[in-house]
Amino acid sequence: MTKDETAKALPLEAESRLSKEVLGTRLKQLREFHCQTQCAFADKIGVRRQTLASWEQGVCVPSIPHILKLRDLYKISMEDFLNPSIPVEAVCTRARKTTELERRKIEWEEQKRNEQERLLKVRETLINEQEHLIKEQETQMKNFVMFAHILIAAVLLFSTTYPLVGLPLCIAYFILKKRLGIQNRILDVIDILCLIFNCYGIYWILDELFFHFGYGEVKKIASYFNSSLLYDAF
Repeated sequence: MTKDETAKALPLEAESRLSKEVLGTRLKQLREFHCQTQCAFADKIGVRRQTLASWEQGVCVPSIPHILKLRDLYKISMEDFLNPSIPVEAVCTRARKTTELERRKIEWEEQKRNEQERLLKVRETLINEQEHLIKEQETQMKNFVMFAHILIAAVLLFSTTYPLVGLPLCIAYFILKKRLGIQNRILDVIDILCLIFNCYGIYWILDELFFHFGYGEVKKIASYFNSSLLYDAF
């Protein structure tokens, strides 16, 4: 037992300490305030009933370890308990209030901890939902970009059937792809091929038009001369 514990257990000076009889009476009042029998009270302290009875009768006094045990069990202030001017009921009532405040403090801290844990769980749930939404948006954007690329490729391929329209479309793709942020090598290859086909188609159309026009005139002239020669021969 250290000196500090002894001083806390028996804080009063030697000349002002309780007599055996008064201390025994206060121990009895403490037991009766908690509505305990001598057997139950003695069991809590860790002594025999006869020892407790001798304390209450003022035959002997409890040792310092037993006094410290009383303080810890009933949460009472030994300074107040050993002060004869303070009633035992007031000491016990104050101890109950202190215990109640400590209990409420513990409950409040536990409630606060539970609330913090709940908020953390809600925060984790919100973060997970946000990440899930971001992934869904990224997936939708990828699908949209893929659909847009497929649509552009289909338009470019279809434009080869109308070279006069397809050629401006192929040129417009190269002009606008940087502004639209299109970076796809496959589309570039498709556009180049479509551009070649469209150029060839336009060339074929122009060549076909001019060729048929010239060939028709030459054929008419040749048929005229042939007919004249045959007429002269006869």
